[in-house]
Amino acid sequence: MKVIAWSSRQRRFVANLQALAQHHPHIAALLEQIDVSSFLLYQTPEGEFALTAPPRTAPALLQPAMSNPLALQSVWSFDKRETPAPAPIIFDGCSHGLFLQHVATTTARSFLGYSCALYLLEPDPLALAIALRIADLRELLMSGRLRVFTGEGAERDFEAALLAHDDWSLPVPIIHNPLLPRPALQLDPLLERVVKARQTQRTELKQRVDAHYAGISIEQWRKKFAAGRPLTVLGITSRFTTVLQFSMAELAAAARAAGHTFHLAIENDDYTNEHPALRMIDTLKPDLVVQLSRMRYENPAMPRGVPHLCWDQDNLPCMRTPQATASIDRLTFVAGHGAFHGYVYLGWPERQCIFCQPAGAAHRYGGEVQPDDLARYACDLSYVSNASGAAEALAANLARRYQKNPDADGVFAKLTQAVFAAGGAGEPWSGTRLSRRCIEIERAADVTLADTLRDELVMDAVTVADRVFRHAVLRWAADFCDETGRTLKLYGAGWSDHPRFAKYAAGSAAPGDEMRLIYRASKINLQIIETGFMHSRALDGLCAGGFFLTRRTPYDGLVPGEAEAHHRVARYVRMHNIAALAALDGDPAIRSDWQRIRPLLVHEDDGALHREQEVIRGLRALADMPAASVVLPHFDDIAFVDEQSFRARADRFLADDAERQRISAAMHAAALEHFSYDARWRHFITHIQQTLAAEVQP
Repeated sequence: MKVIAWSSRQRRFVANLQALAQHHPHIAALLEQIDVSSFLLYQTPEGEFALTAPPRTAPALLQPAMSNPLALQSVWSFDKRETPAPAPIIFDGCSHGLFLQHVATTTARSFLGYSCALYLLEPDPLALAIALRIADLRELLMSGRLRVFTGEGAERDFEAALLAHDDWSLPVPIIHNPLLPRPALQLDPLLERVVKARQTQRTELKQRVDAHYAGISIEQWRKKFAAGRPLTVLGITSRFTTVLQFSMAELAAAARAAGHTFHLAIENDDYTNEHPALRMIDTLKPDLVVQLSRMRYENPAMPRGVPHLCWDQDNLPCMRTPQATASIDRLTFVAGHGAFHGYVYLGWPERQCIFCQPAGAAHRYGGEVQPDDLARYACDLSYVSNASGAAEALAANLARRYQKNPDADGVFAKLTQAVFAAGGAGEPWSGTRLSRRCIEIERAADVTLADTLRDELVMDAVTVADRVFRHAVLRWAADFCDETGRTLKLYGAGWSDHPRFAKYAAGSAAPGDEMRLIYRASKINLQIIETGFMHSRALDGLCAGGFFLTRRTPYDGLVPGEAEAHHRVARYVRMHNIAALAALDGDPAIRSDWQRIRPLLVHEDDGALHREQEVIRGLRALADMPAASVVLPHFDDIAFVDEQSFRARADRFLADDAERQRISAAMHAAALEHFSYDARWRHFITHIQQTLAAEVQP
């Protein structure tokens, strides 16, 4: 066993102190004055550390077998899949720091950017001074993730900090791991006091917020929202999202550009699950609370008396629950996917629903790019998506939901079989078409599924059909590039593992600057999704100035002119308040358009999912949701329907830079006018203004 001179550890100690001083300068100053020379440090041939303390006896191992990676793994293992967002951990002492470092590494970024906070309590500063000479904790100390308390008042200071920082998540595991012998700290009573104090604080906070909004009448809200009056808006989001936090930042930019004050409520750092939303509501008294793809009912602390807007960008199941329907009141507004489904199928009041297409982030993706920056991403064709997994595996995973219901299990199996049978040709399936096929399968099997179960089953089948659709078109693109010597880049997770597409994998693509460069550097961006061209990624690309080719789907109109006819019928139904479809057959002004699209919407003996009133409500909603071909110029030029037409368009536009630039410029201008977040914000506020005004009319 070799003696290690403390002087050889001084550089590490100084480096650790400099990192510690960034968040705990008083502790760094304290430790700098501590003399550790009365101890002798040893290291075994196996790399383990030992220490003797006065009076010196035989060297004692510090944390035996805890200095090598295999031993550390045997004492502490962590599976991010089982516990993606673990609670913070208290270390009652950190021994030589290597175990602390191991726990920090294994729990880092367990869910997106989230890493649980680590609290280190060491009442003996001498032990901490020794540990900082052994382990390299610079990165952990600089990050702010490790919060250190030392000295005789360590417990007192820790309790005071938890009470003062209600944005700090409370710890659960306590690891007793001292360097020098001492009794364990009694932390459970301390934590119980903090939990009780926070509960009291939160109750008082909610009562105060509820009381404030209870005193505001609809007439007062109408005046606040009157045209030209700036609003105070609070947007609630999370830093532990892949897209929504950036979407909320874009909406904030649009609201501010319109003259409103927009505050973002988001976790303070990557080490906490505590959200500041309720406290910010209490402080700011916002006129409007906005969330993306989350509804008010999901947060019991959210006051009922403040106008709340949910813009559903993800079509999540939380939008289709009985609780969602029960939560719709005159101050709750829903936009996007949830508004359409809620109004058409769940009976939500039309006045609370804002029907709209997705939007492109013009603030984020606008601006110029430097030619040198484009070189890295240059290619003939590109596609950005994480939908890289095989459709068969996706279907098998979704089928598990129905294993306990033999009828549903059998129907889902036959429905996905039909999708796979038609998938090789890239045949698109709309939700309406899958619903009809589902009903046909039920009748053939002499079973009847509940409407809600059928809804969910069809939604899952849509997910499978979309994956089949995407990969079929990508095979066309891959074959074309292989045969013609063109370049194809696939951005997103998992493409490197796909047997056909691995050779085109280009890694992940970060939202923002990198995506803007991809859109601009690709001669052709591919938009392949079964719900049609109108997707935020395509609209972001248009806002960035990119050029696209897209596969037509029923949502775009499978043939030119079809979507335009659909839009005219939808506007007519809304304008004339049509209550029965027979009225469309009898009016020569709309009859030809209606007869053209009727087969897409109405079948004889359609079954429960396509009752007449649902068709009428769907048309009313679609009046505000025109397809891409209705609003975007040159859509018919960039849309293909099969492999042959894809190849023809790819050849044509790859050979004509000027034509690509002309079309992308025209589509860019249309996207800014109709599909920017600025346009959406104007739509949202106008709808809320008009709804509140109607509430108070005599």
